[in-house]
Amino acid sequence: AKMDITNYEAVLKYDTEFFSHIKEDIDAINLATSLTSEDIYEFTKGQFVVSAYGGTQTQSTKLFRISFKAIKAGKPNFSVDEVVVNDQYPSRGSSSITISEPVPKSSNNKLKALSVSPGSLSPSFSSDRQSYSVSVGPDVDRLTVSATPEDSKASVSGGGTVRLDAGENTIRIVVTAENGDKRTYTITATRASVTPTPEATPTPEPTPTPEPTP
Repeated sequence: AKMDITNYEAVLKYDTEFFSHIKEDIDAINLATSLTSEDIYEFTKGQFVVSAYGGTQTQSTKLFRISFKAIKAGKPNFSVDEVVVNDQYPSRGSSSITISEPVPKSSNNKLKALSVSPGSLSPSFSSDRQSYSVSVGPDVDRLTVSATPEDSKASVSGGGTVRLDAGENTIRIVVTAENGDKRTYTITATRASVTPTPEATPTPEPTPTPEPTP
């Protein structure tokens, strides 16, 4: 329940086998910010002493925050001892926390499928092959590239509709695995140039036949 706070003191105990302290700005640690004088320090390894006073924190449910980093899996305890709030002595408290090993992030940065339209890739797609080519006619100015990753947690960039200039165009498809590893697939798309229609050769006029001499 919320209550007005004029002062507090407490000793926080934690298991150093499972946690390491993350240092923060003192203003971020004291949550009863209307109390103008506060202090926090590690009295001994695994124990913090916190205190604040000098004002009134209206309707507060939280007194302080201390951040820790889990360094080992297990089920350690936090406890708060020697608690004094508003010169009163509430009951002590403890809490058990379950720390699980982190799930490794996937390193799969391969494609399951890669295709273009119009046209087809050469050679045929293989997830381990990273270079391909495709040739299109001069009337094709755009190529649609479709790419699907093997792992749904991977991301793909560089696909979609790509504008083609005459000649060779390099298209790069980048697959980023969940853990950040990248793999690049390259498509060289060659758009044929328009062959100009040759001008017709004019037909020469016939040479006039000379008149006979009288």
